[in-house]
Amino acid sequence: MSAVAQPYQGSSPGPPPGSDGVAISTWPSMPPEVREVAQVIASKVIQARGGEPAAVIHEERLEEDVRATITKAIESPQTSGLPLSVISELATNVQYREMMVVNAKILASHLWPLSLLIYGADLENITCLGHDSWLVSTVGRKLLLAGNSPFQSDDDCVEFFRKVIRLRGVTGDQSLTDASPIAESNIGSVVRVVVAKKPAVSGQAGIKASIRVPSRSKVKALDDYVANMVIPRGAAQFIEALVKGRANIMIAGGTSTGKTTFMRVLCGMVSDSDHLVVVEDGAELHLDQDRGDGTAWHRLTSAVSTIPSIRADAEGQHITMFDLVRHALRFQPDRIILGESRGEEMAAICKALMTGHDGSMTTIHAEDAELAVDQAMQYVMENPRFTGNEKMAKRVVEQALHVVIHLANQEGKRRLTGIMAIERGGNNKWVYQQTDNGGWERRTELIGNLTRLAPRIRPFLWSDEIPQP
Repeated sequence: MSAVAQPYQGSSPGPPPGSDGVAISTWPSMPPEVREVAQVIASKVIQARGGEPAAVIHEERLEEDVRATITKAIESPQTSGLPLSVISELATNVQYREMMVVNAKILASHLWPLSLLIYGADLENITCLGHDSWLVSTVGRKLLLAGNSPFQSDDDCVEFFRKVIRLRGVTGDQSLTDASPIAESNIGSVVRVVVAKKPAVSGQAGIKASIRVPSRSKVKALDDYVANMVIPRGAAQFIEALVKGRANIMIAGGTSTGKTTFMRVLCGMVSDSDHLVVVEDGAELHLDQDRGDGTAWHRLTSAVSTIPSIRADAEGQHITMFDLVRHALRFQPDRIILGESRGEEMAAICKALMTGHDGSMTTIHAEDAELAVDQAMQYVMENPRFTGNEKMAKRVVEQALHVVIHLANQEGKRRLTGIMAIERGGNNKWVYQQTDNGGWERRTELIGNLTRLAPRIRPFLWSDEIPQP
């Protein structure tokens, strides 16, 4: 809970939820009585940094530091700087304490005032359309913040982003100038920022920016998807067998369908003894971080990304995702996790999967499972070796991948739309598929009918029959 006014609770007029329009509201604000207490806590957090230069590590451990400061205040109220009545509330009222954790994080953040949105609201994407126009979104919902902006001008906004990308520990671009008017940077695991200024921006606004907030979803296991009616119980059992049976999985879906979150959950199911090597165009999975229960999503993880300053090597040559996949093999992975396939790197990942590394995963942007296979073939053909050779590209995809799991965003709710087994010769088989009324049906009854998957998944299912949805 947060005392910050949530954007979706704004009182400005707008279309009702589920309509095609975008509601309009104002930036969230912090009530004075809350801010007063939160500022004292935040000041203690900042003081404890001992004058260290502003750094990404401060953001990554922000919640931990705020909680430690509150605990210390409760244990030593005389030196806390807070009234005893507030100390009592912090000690006995869990709801009040959690509210203060959020608001103190907002004020102690190096990302202030953007921290009002990053920490004070449950958002996935924040888009700056100009200093006084911000589009925020989460699953199936969008809101335009068109009032009460904390930024006074586009120039003010540009200076804010310059400060952010220059934080110690930022990976990616750290310069935003007329000569380099576009910057793409990772602020640790907190946010990914892409910002552009004039002359790269046309139109009235002098700045455009996109801020991706890694999912704070409470989804930690397939059971959470089942409970939220995203995936049926039987399909979850089948997916678990796919992971344990080391099938190569392609997760497909459109924008904001939860592909990355879903893959993170699947990675969390992999045997602790498997070494995962993650290749991403911008770090988003963060498998080595706490899943919320004190343990990492996966302990043995090595990650490489295009976002750190490996965009160019010593000779100034561009390093592509294709190169990263090739380099990833040197890390001796048991499984390869490719964040998203967008081009010729699909050829490299397919080649790697054909020579071992079973149980690997990738995501791909596609509107259904069948189109995902076609898209994968097109990406393979972007590699010079396969250019114009559709037959060979098809063969490579069919040999490398075993199954497609497709997710969709339907009226603001994420849903599984189908699981399709990839068979050689294009004889792909639907295992589960969404029905017209929104339910699910089993399209293949027996494990033995899935020629390539059968020997992998049979040991991990109760019988020779594929579970009913």
